[in-house]
Amino acid sequence: MKVGVHFSCSALEGQSWADIYESALTQAEIADELGYDSAVVSEHHFKAEGWIPSPFVLCGAIAARTERIRIGTDIVILPFAHPLRIAEDILTLDNLSRGRAILGGGMGHSADEFARFGVPYKQRVSRSEEALTVLRRAFHERSFAFEGAYSTFDETSITPRPFADAPPIWYGAISAAGARRAARLADALVIGPSLHVDEVAEAIDAYHDELRLLGREGTGEVHLRREVALAESSAEAWDTGLAPLHYQASHIYSDFPREGTDAEFREFVHGRYLVGDPAEMTAEIHGLRKRFGDSGLLLRFQLPGTSNAVAEASTRLFGEAVLSALP
Repeated sequence: MKVGVHFSCSALEGQSWADIYESALTQAEIADELGYDSAVVSEHHFKAEGWIPSPFVLCGAIAARTERIRIGTDIVILPFAHPLRIAEDILTLDNLSRGRAILGGGMGHSADEFARFGVPYKQRVSRSEEALTVLRRAFHERSFAFEGAYSTFDETSITPRPFADAPPIWYGAISAAGARRAARLADALVIGPSLHVDEVAEAIDAYHDELRLLGREGTGEVHLRREVALAESSAEAWDTGLAPLHYQASHIYSDFPREGTDAEFREFVHGRYLVGDPAEMTAEIHGLRKRFGDSGLLLRFQLPGTSNAVAEASTRLFGEAVLSALP
């Protein structure tokens, strides 16, 4: 099973973004050391918690601090940049990391971000689909011209070229329609962390159904994003993870009421987030694998309010006590 670590670098008041960025690099080093498959970073803008407005900058820093692990975006918001610029960024990363780059893209969801960038929100699907078409051609063709609804250019040489193979294209989605888009235009589907496992099943079914319709049954990959609170004991995991997970669900995903009680939230977590000690975590992941097959996992150990020390310790504990127990 491929397991990666996901970074958002989001901070609450009193936390230092500089320290959180540095901790992300430390967590990436731990992941590189302990056999994780990938380190991926998100993109968001104008958020009180910060997030990562320049994902390729952080990817480059991760590349400089690691030797083996794959590095990429989960996700870069495709409508906010010209696809040729995104292609140049990811191909530069691919060469900087000597062939370890992954491009994870998505259409974005925050209307405020679209408004501030002057991009019509209603165009997010069509812009993303066109960008994915341009990106695939940029990775596989040394030179090409293109005429689209949003990007039109004459014969253009794209450099640098991929270090070896073209970087894989992942597409992030939380709906059946998005999953079908991933099947048509990308190499893998990444399912967002806010979905309950029953909703995850619907997205995966749509993805595989679309692959069958395309005559590509048995191809493609699925990666599940999950939020994690892991510690040596279940009690410690809940103690350190409850507040950050609650904040994420109620203030950012907005799928749990802010006034909800801790007891209600503990029930809400089941089927969504991974919380517990290494034995509980291993059992939960085996359950996911039994239900969803060899889907990969992209785990975030540091949510808004999680201390750097807790995030680094959890990343190491997972690598030492859980990852080795997975097939």
